[in-house]
Amino acid sequence: MTNNTQFQQVLDHLKQFKTITQLDAINHFNCLRLSAIIQRLRNAGYDIVTHRERNSKRTGTHARYEYRGVER
Repeated sequence: MTNNTQFQQVLDHLKQFKTITQLDAINHFNCLRLSAIIQRLRNAGYDIVTHRERNSKRTGTHARYEYRGVER
């Protein structure tokens, strides 16, 4: 189960910086289940888009989540 504090930390980060990755979430909030928090944010009405990006060593991809505001 995700922590409400992490929920708020991720939301605040998205509002300030507009994007977040799993590595950002681990480094800043010790959050290992970013995708679960993103899903909770989407269910709460936030518009968040997933972008797939190549890893720096070109051995795979990772998700970058982009905040676009609150859905109307």
